[in-house]
Amino acid sequence: MLCIVDESVSSTRVASFAVSEFLEVNNSDLILLRDGLGWTVEAVNGPLDLNLAQITSNVKNVLLPDEDDKSDDRSPWNFLSLLSRGRGIDVSASQLARLPYKLYFSDDVLQLCT
Repeated sequence: MLCIVDESVSSTRVASFAVSEFLEVNNSDLILLRDGLGWTVEAVNGPLDLNLAQITSNVKNVLLPDEDDKSDDRSPWNFLSLLSRGRGIDVSASQLARLPYKLYFSDDVLQLCT
């Protein structure tokens, strides 16, 4: 599993981020499972002051169910399994849960953190 975080809009006071989630097959092919996710942050006083830990936390907030969700399975593996099957990849939720999950940040996002 792979998640790519990119910056879609940026100024000294506002930044918007776009998140896309992929299934990696055959160690190189990426199958888009979902995109169109993201968030925007705005500085209240002064310029934006972001770090990678904050951005990572926001990625998790975008991708995972709310913490007050008391269901037995808070992970999105069942949903991602259904999306995978819709793209012709037969994979179970438990198989997806065993895959490494990699976060990749675009150069634009990394530059915001310096």
